[in-house]
Amino acid sequence: MQAVVRHGGKQYVVTENTELRLPKITTDAKTINLEVLAIIDEKNNQIGTPNLPEAKVVAEIVSDLKGKKLYIRKFKNKAKYRRKTGYRDQQTIIKIKSITA
Repeated sequence: MQAVVRHGGKQYVVTENTELRLPKITTDAKTINLEVLAIIDEKNNQIGTPNLPEAKVVAEIVSDLKGKKLYIRKFKNKAKYRRKTGYRDQQTIIKIKSITA
């Protein structure tokens, strides 16, 4: 069984016992409930308008970490202006525990 969930303005296709890397989640709880948009099953598919209120995806927070470093370069021609800065996004790894429809 697969589910389409929404978090942080993005949509993800998840299955049970898989890990997912999301933008930073600031909560003290160890488990979170994700907003379910669709359930994909072998026999029937359910699509919400926009979400499924009876469906539930429970995930466990595994760890917090920083993402890959991105470099931002600024350059202006003929002005001797060059800047280079870096940025690392804060991320959270979650593990999908259960999907119920």
